Amino acid sequence: MFAEALFSIHPQVDEVRDVWERTMRHGRLLISDTLPRLAHLTPTRQDESRAVTHHRRQDEQLGERREWTRAASRPALPRALSSGGPEPRGTEIT
Repeated sequence: MFAEALFSIHPQVDEVRDVWERTMRHGRLLISDTLPRLAHLTPTRQDESRAVTHHRRQDEQLGERREWTRAASRPALPRALSSGGPEPRGTEIT
């Protein structure tokens, strides 16, 4: 890693969309700040025990946030259940 950004996620109020937008904002800042200094930076190994990756096939883990907001997800949940999809469960995003 050449740079990282840390920011808070508040599971009680943040929607998936909020976290995505915050991630994109921080990502743009990291790129614009890091690229000009890249030749002068020493990379650090990522701590794999703290790394998290999300794949679309894991969307059911988002529970009531599976459609990126609670409000958009609520109408979709009964359809997912009646189609034999996994039962939704609340997932804390940290």
